[in-house]
Amino acid sequence: MPPRLATLAPLVAALAALTAVARAAPAEAASLAAGAADTAAAAAAPTPATMLPNCTRFSAENATELEVFCLLDNTDFRLRISHTPTHSRLVVVCEPHDMRRTDYEALYAMNLRLGVTHSVVLHQCPLPDGTLRHFVQQLGVRGVRLVKVVSLGLLNDTMPADFLDGMDLETLHLDGLTRIQLHDDFFASTGSLHNLTITGTNTSLPDGLLRHTPQLRKLHIRNLNAGRLPVTFLHGLHNLTKLLATRNGLSELTREHFRDLGRLRHLDLYKNSLETLPGDVFASLTELEVLRMECNPFRALNETLFAGTPRLKLLRINGRLNVDVDVSSLPAGIFRGLSHPGAY
Repeated sequence: MPPRLATLAPLVAALAALTAVARAAPAEAASLAAGAADTAAAAAAPTPATMLPNCTRFSAENATELEVFCLLDNTDFRLRISHTPTHSRLVVVCEPHDMRRTDYEALYAMNLRLGVTHSVVLHQCPLPDGTLRHFVQQLGVRGVRLVKVVSLGLLNDTMPADFLDGMDLETLHLDGLTRIQLHDDFFASTGSLHNLTITGTNTSLPDGLLRHTPQLRKLHIRNLNAGRLPVTFLHGLHNLTKLLATRNGLSELTREHFRDLGRLRHLDLYKNSLETLPGDVFASLTELEVLRMECNPFRALNETLFAGTPRLKLLRINGRLNVDVDVSSLPAGIFRGLSHPGAY
């Protein structure tokens, strides 16, 4: 190579290197830009915690029944609703372990207009945010008279004191509330309630829970596991005609418990832990016609036990699971004063 060209060779090589770098820069910049875009997209994409299920509507051939299924990623079941206009009934069934309150938003987005629906059932569903009235309004439901909440011990929640506000209910079933607690004023807006069922709560019921339900006709409390009934729990229920307090482990009852139940006609104390009863425990129950006390470990019964129940027609004391008390061993005067004496 001529000396002059040899002198220029390093300069030529440097220029070639700079040209290669310049040509590579756009590609590298594009790669960096693409990476940044992917990062931004990933940040904006919904996560499993924020994703809403997809809800699909199905109608029966006769178009009288509507079903909606809500699935996450089209595979994971979240909730299903069934609406049957002929029975005026709405049933909401949820996946209790994965269902979240926010999943209801996908249901609301369907803008359903279900119309007059007398009964609503929530089966293993988390309580919706806000009031029950807001929930049914989002589904276009009106005219609800019966509500049933089934927990089956899988849900752990507290029912807000205003959950039933604005609902003019006649019948309410709260079933399997093993982990759900009720506030003192939970029934504050249910003055027209006629029928109430509460089952399966491990927490004792507040003493004044029923003070806002003076129109109550039928009350069923079962499997409460508290072992005791607050003395004032039934006070003020002057219109109650049927009381079923079964499988509650009750070991003590007094006349004060039944003080205001002068219209009671049916009392069921099946399978508690009663060993004895005060002689005047039923003295206020002058209209009582049916009394069931099977499967209690009675040791003795006072002969004045039924002195205040002259209308008693059906009495059941014994049962297959309890043979501690035989009718023939009852005090001789225990049925004195009954207009329809007898035990079955």
